[in-house]
Amino acid sequence: MHSFTVVPKVSLSALVALLLLMGAMFVATPKASAGLEQCSAGQVCIWQNSNFTGTFSWWSRADTGCHNHEGNPNIRSAWNRTDYWVRLGGRGPVAPGNTLQEFSGAITGQICWPI
Repeated sequence: MHSFTVVPKVSLSALVALLLLMGAMFVATPKASAGLEQCSAGQVCIWQNSNFTGTFSWWSRADTGCHNHEGNPNIRSAWNRTDYWVRLGGRGPVAPGNTLQEFSGAITGQICWPI
């Protein structure tokens, strides 16, 4: 006695359609906003919007000197989680430690530390 299993064949077009649908869902998914939890100890972090939302950029404490932030040109909130004083563009310095800053006007210019 012989036994065999019938395996249904999936057509190539159905497989391609499924892959295209999955790809479209991935592209259409909105990017998650960054929040305070993404700023680790020892980093200088900036956000595009007030309240630590929008485009997020960060630098390690070890990256001393001045930094441009072309990818995030008009920042409105920042968190200095280093032990250095940090200058944000033309704004006053941001104190070391867990100092939070929110700005009503956008910050432009370089971010520098130590100052």
